[in-house]
Amino acid sequence: MKGIGILVNILSVLVGGGFGIMFRGKLKVRYQRIMYRVLGLLVFGVGVYEFTEHFFVLSGKQLELEGSLLAIVALVVGAILGYAFDLDGVLLKLGTSLSKKDVAERQKEAKRVDRLTRTVHVAMEKGAELPKVSFVDRLPTYDMPSTYSGVLYADGFLFTLVLLCANSMLFSGVMADGLSGDTTVLLYKSAIDFVICFCMSMFCGAAPMHAVIPMIVIDALIYVGCLLLPDQLSAFFTPSLMGQLAVIGAVILLFLGFQMAFGNKNPKAANLLPAFAIPILFELLMLLITKLIAKE
Repeated sequence: MKGIGILVNILSVLVGGGFGIMFRGKLKVRYQRIMYRVLGLLVFGVGVYEFTEHFFVLSGKQLELEGSLLAIVALVVGAILGYAFDLDGVLLKLGTSLSKKDVAERQKEAKRVDRLTRTVHVAMEKGAELPKVSFVDRLPTYDMPSTYSGVLYADGFLFTLVLLCANSMLFSGVMADGLSGDTTVLLYKSAIDFVICFCMSMFCGAAPMHAVIPMIVIDALIYVGCLLLPDQLSAFFTPSLMGQLAVIGAVILLFLGFQMAFGNKNPKAANLLPAFAIPILFELLMLLITKLIAKE
């Protein structure tokens, strides 16, 4: 039955996120940091695999580039557009606005730091022994993957959104399900999404529960297109175009994995998302030109 794979994928995100929330704050911060870095390395590894699979082709005994020049151009143009409009910042602000706990946790963190600072200053003025400060209190807990964190909610929303949507398996899987009812790709993606959302919810709260909304919108648009225009859609999304989108998604995963594994805010993976539109617009332009030439 068509559409089953899409429903399973959505449920995997919601169920994985729900279980992750149940375990949020249960692990020590040190172990959560390790898991977060490992998850980033895994994402980076998936990006490497996807990139090498779709960017290169083995011809005989030689490794050759597969026509991916358009993907490179799309990444450059997409990055320029993303940084010009600061798409990463926009999504972070959206994630922050979705977190009801964000303001309260910022205030709580500010009071904690202020109380700790005053205690140390009083001890210094009296010449008394400085109070012992725990390891946790000496760190910016607001930025840590724990029950104290609030800003990580926005990061979790951003990262999960990119992981769920900037994925070649999303496009190919939904199309396979919508056109033929083949759920193989989506079931594989669902298993990955379950693990990702479980971990991200454990670090960042309910962020994946909100990040699934853009994925549902993309699913719905592609699925409706498969139902209404199956022949035209399958003819439009050629293997070449799907390969271009896969390369773009792989590069974005590489950037995102680097951010998560090494805690580096640059490069900003979300700013590359506009690159997906370039090959699609190019294909539409070529289709239009072909039809105009045919009429003449």
